[in-house]
Amino acid sequence: SVKSSPLYAAKGKVVLDGVLDEADWTSATVSDDFRWKKTYNVDFQAEQRFDPHTKMLLMHDRTFLYIGFVCEKTPGFPERDVPDDGTTFTATIGSHLQVNVQSPDQNGEYFHLALSHNGKTYSARTLNPTTRDLGAKCAFRHAIRDEPGRWTVELALPLKDFGALPKAGE
Repeated sequence: SVKSSPLYAAKGKVVLDGVLDEADWTSATVSDDFRWKKTYNVDFQAEQRFDPHTKMLLMHDRTFLYIGFVCEKTPGFPERDVPDDGTTFTATIGSHLQVNVQSPDQNGEYFHLALSHNGKTYSARTLNPTTRDLGAKCAFRHAIRDEPGRWTVELALPLKDFGALPKAGE
C-alpha cells in the first residue's frame, strides 16, 4: 500500500522510453515506502517492506497521469520468464508490478494493471480482486527498460479513463 500524496504537474513533454531522464521526473512526487501484508493464518498478518527496493514517481499533465517505477532486482534470484500463453496473468509471473489506480469519480471501481520486467502487461477494471472486467481496459502506454540489477517503467495513463482531471495539489 502507498499513502496519498499531492501530485506534481509536469511542465515539459514526457518521452516514454523506459528512462526517467526528463527534468520533470526530478520534481515528481516520490513514494518508496511500499509495504505488503503477508497472511500467516486468519488471525495473524505481518506487514513487511518491499525487498528489494522499489521507488514510484507520480506526476500529470492535462492528458495523462504519469507513473515511473525503479525496481531493484533480488541478487542471485533467477528471472522467471514465462512464454505468453494467451492467459491474462503472464504479466504477474517473475519480476513484476501490480498497480491499482482509482479516482473518486469511479464509485469504488479501479483499474488493476500489471507489468513484467520483460514487457508483458495486463489491464482490467474491477471492484475487487475476484470480479474483473477484462473488456474494460485502461488504454495506458508504457516503456520498460530491463537492466542487470534493476528495471525501470514509464507509464502514461489517460486521465479520460478515470473521469476527472486532477485539481492543483491532488
